[in-house]
Amino acid sequence: MFELTRIFRASEHEFSIAKFHEYSDKKGPTLVVAKSEHQKTFGGFTSVDWNKDRNNNWETDPTAFLFQLDQKTMHRIKDDKKANAIY
Repeated sequence: MFELTRIFRASEHEFSIAKFHEYSDKKGPTLVVAKSEHQKTFGGFTSVDWNKDRNNNWETDPTAFLFQLDQKTMHRIKDDKKANAIY
């Protein structure tokens, strides 16, 4: 069981990837939830730490997935792509 704690909110911290990494890197498993300008809610999960210093290397995460709340769908990483689950 996971305890959820919000660590970043673009509307509070800034809409930039640098700010996302400032607040999210090396925090452990992460659930990202986003709402588009068209009011669609989607996101993803990774058990691998975010790390902007990954030096352009992919990370393996067999538990990673993407989802669309509006469509009520979940998309697991394909077996042949698990080595490229997070960048």
